Amino acid sequence: MLIGRWCQAYNNKHEVTYQGKIIDSPETGYYLLRIFNQLTGELDMLKVISIDELGKWNLYENREHMEKA
Repeated sequence: MLIGRWCQAYNNKHEVTYQGKIIDSPETGYYLLRIFNQLTGELDMLKVISIDELGKWNLYENREHMEKA
């Protein structure tokens, strides 16, 4: 189950481009993410991505695990 997991996406320089939490699966093969601002931790946006795109992200059990990675 991916809902409730935290995640990060990286660019080609291995810098974090997005970080957030998987909050729903509105349709089979797609996930709704709550994306947070890296500097403030505030909600930045909601984003729907495909399972193929999510497969390129690092997944974590919780926020603490993500922050220590």
